Amino acid sequence: MATHMSFLSPTVSDTAHCGAPGVRACGRGQTSTLAITMFKNFSVRLATCLSCVLVLLPFPLAQAQQTEALSSPAEAEVRKFYDEHPELFSNRRIYTYRALGIKAPSAEVTQAIKKMIVEKQSMEAIVVWAKSMDLQIGIDQNSKPAEQLPLQLLPAISKMSDGQILLVAGGGNAAGIEVFELQSSKAAPVDLNTATVAIQRFLLNPKAADFLKK
Repeated sequence: MATHMSFLSPTVSDTAHCGAPGVRACGRGQTSTLAITMFKNFSVRLATCLSCVLVLLPFPLAQAQQTEALSSPAEAEVRKFYDEHPELFSNRRIYTYRALGIKAPSAEVTQAIKKMIVEKQSMEAIVVWAKSMDLQIGIDQNSKPAEQLPLQLLPAISKMSDGQILLVAGGGNAAGIEVFELQSSKAAPVDLNTATVAIQRFLLNPKAADFLKK
């Protein structure tokens, strides 16, 4: 069983379905298959999801023994990691968001959505427009702590104000775009003392090397 950092919230379930994917927006608190797939594929393409980065994954016995044989990271190294990732620790937030997934849009569609965002049109207006264009869409509405959002997206999301909308290029099999709306957020900071053990374990995780190279 994976060992979680002590400050992490329980993983939010995102397996609910609401009808056939790609043609119908979902109600509040529900999730469409397409939106889930796009969000997860996006996470994979951009490296790894924070809930995987900051969780110790089970290793084969030999690998675990090698990890245990390593000395604990120095205090300065732990502090450096903490200071370099305020979005995960000192400025950590829990985000309530809505993500509109659009599968394989044309360049014209992408440009039109960019224009709507610049004009500060609402997510509702974007959804209505997407439906009118007969696009294959899905909506994911959820609430997750920082560490459960895609790693490379988090710095940008952490700078967003409630109500702002961000356009994200998709990837993976879904090959589309995400329109990410931050509906609300609340501060949930983690101090260095609380985070130290989890950071030490993460820095000993062989997967950490890939993350730190990004």
